[in-house]
Amino acid sequence: MLGPSETPRGPRDSFVELAAGQRIYQRNNGPARPLDLPRGYRPVAPILANDPPPEASSGLLGFPATVARALLERHAPAFLVIGPKDEVLLIGPGAESYVKMATGPVSLGLRKLILPVLEPAVKRLLTGLALGPGTFRQIEVADSGGDLPQRLVLSAQALEDGNRMVTFTPLESHAVPDEGSEARIVIDEAYVSQLEDELEDARQTIRTTIEELETSNEELKSSNEEMMSMNEELQSANEELSTTNEELQNKLRELNEANADLANFTESTQIATVFLDDGFRLRNFTPEAVAYFRFVEQDRGRALEDIGSRLDMHALLESCRRVAATGLPEEQDFSTQDGKAEVTVRFAPYRADGLSGGGVVFSIFDVTTVARYARQLEQATAEARARLEEIEELYRVSPTAMALIGTDYRYLRVNPHFAEINGLSIEDHIDRRVDEVLPELGSVVLGPIDEVLRTGKPLLRQILRGQTPADPDSTRIWEVDWYPVRQGGKIRAIGMNVRDMTSHMDMQADLRRIMRELQHRVKNMLSNVIALVNRARRETGDPKAVLETLDQRIRALAHTHNLLTAENWASTAIRDVLTPELLQIYGRDRVILRGPELRLNARGTLAVGMAVHELATNAAKYGAFSCPTGRVHVYWSRLDEGEGERLILRWMESGGPPVSNPEREGFGTQLIRSLVAGTMGGTIRMIWEPQGLEAVLNLPWDAATEVDYDTDVDPLQPSSPLSGGRGDHRAGDGGHPS
Repeated sequence: MLGPSETPRGPRDSFVELAAGQRIYQRNNGPARPLDLPRGYRPVAPILANDPPPEASSGLLGFPATVARALLERHAPAFLVIGPKDEVLLIGPGAESYVKMATGPVSLGLRKLILPVLEPAVKRLLTGLALGPGTFRQIEVADSGGDLPQRLVLSAQALEDGNRMVTFTPLESHAVPDEGSEARIVIDEAYVSQLEDELEDARQTIRTTIEELETSNEELKSSNEEMMSMNEELQSANEELSTTNEELQNKLRELNEANADLANFTESTQIATVFLDDGFRLRNFTPEAVAYFRFVEQDRGRALEDIGSRLDMHALLESCRRVAATGLPEEQDFSTQDGKAEVTVRFAPYRADGLSGGGVVFSIFDVTTVARYARQLEQATAEARARLEEIEELYRVSPTAMALIGTDYRYLRVNPHFAEINGLSIEDHIDRRVDEVLPELGSVVLGPIDEVLRTGKPLLRQILRGQTPADPDSTRIWEVDWYPVRQGGKIRAIGMNVRDMTSHMDMQADLRRIMRELQHRVKNMLSNVIALVNRARRETGDPKAVLETLDQRIRALAHTHNLLTAENWASTAIRDVLTPELLQIYGRDRVILRGPELRLNARGTLAVGMAVHELATNAAKYGAFSCPTGRVHVYWSRLDEGEGERLILRWMESGGPPVSNPEREGFGTQLIRSLVAGTMGGTIRMIWEPQGLEAVLNLPWDAATEVDYDTDVDPLQPSSPLSGGRGDHRAGDGGHPS
């Protein structure tokens, strides 16, 4: 066991650590280190831990232990017992003269213990024993010097347990007595034993004294080390105190500077601030607080409620109590009692040491101007919001398609009409590129956007043609306005107004076509009317009847024009052409119409309409419509006999007076042939049957039904019989018109 400042000396393998904290060590089972005593001292041979003590031994060769000890000490030569690893296991009596105990770490190796002068001989002896054939070897050493005998015999014997025994036998220089010599040395054993005991006691005392001396030396060293450590600690403490003193001085200077900064800050802010303690008594105030409280220097320490104020004292103290109770700051708006000023009061807990509550501090800010501006701002915001809502509503319901495109060509917003044009929802447009939404029109749309971004000027009334996902099968025409939208002087986006001009452009084309057709048709219609008038003027007979016939023909022409005008001069259903001339006049019991639904173009309408009018007029005068039992069947069909499609219209009369082939053609027949053959390129065949007339109109299908807006052939173009030829002079309407 060691003291707090002691450490085990020598090699660490001599002790086993039991408790390092308590500095407790246990000696191992190795042999004890002999003391460094004078050379003449004969120590007791070391005893291994596993060997029994000498008193417990059974003796040598059956002799008692005392006898064996006497033999070993007085008659046996000095010897050493060496282990397999050349470690000294046993030092026999007298062998201490041949070993040494060096200072420093203790080692039991033979080479460390044997005297240096004997080391080569012992090494040679053990090597020869190990390499030789026998178990015993002996050599002689002479003139070793020092206190050693002049002649010395070293012997080595291999033992059965694997150890070896080395003996040291001195040889005298004079002759050795014979075995029968009577020479003896008489020694008083009792006296020698007493001397040996006293010597052993002296040795033990010396060892104890040396150990105590070493212990005292260690303790002194430890005390010295502790004193030095304490000195160092005191020096460190002194340095720390000096450092702390400097830090306190710095903190004090910083505190003074902070107080000065706080005072200057309070004066520079010119904010009315009041400090209250935990009893809501006045602790301090800034000069600006006098504008709201009747403070004087003597009021410090008085309760705030006892001091006059321009503000609502009750509400003010309620806020102070609430902040002191919750520890949370708050802000309240107050008006002065005279209503001339509006203030905002900010309350906060006053903490004296940063933790515990020390009262309340509040600051007063005059917000009269700010409040007025806030009210104006709120009113302006409401108006702006209302205008924005109006704009949003206009943007939503505007019939014009509108969009806003960013500088990265992505849609920022679109209105419903714009989304409807593209066939996508509004959400599908936002944050998508223009060329992604409209791949077909992407390159066309990006050009004007780049132009507006480059020049900063709007592009108006730009015509754009193309297809959209909403109607991919038709080409639409749009008129587009592009304009920059600026923010802070920079172009933030590109506005886009789109108007669908397809119907407008179609209407303009229709108007141009109608005007062109109207010019031709009015001219030709007037020519036809003039021709009809000239023809009537040359006819003989009752002038009233001639005028009546002329009136009916002009009315039929006008009726056909009305049908075409109602259909925008495009096409007319064939039933609409026949019904006014037949069904509306003679009724369904006398007129039968049969045929598929088809539409006649302008030329076909005029040709069929005028032909049916002339046939009906002829039937009313001389044919089926001239008696109550007469009937007319009209059939039409689409026929293809290998020479192109044809429109066949059959007029069949029955139940009327008998008819015969006329001797000459009247003006009505000439008019029909002029319209059918001259205008339409068709034929007409008259068959005179006794039961009634049968007329067959054979017209080219395309010429009668195909609508051609750009044709230069006028449907009212007169044929040669009406243009003033010789036939006009011979024609008359006497008798049957056919």
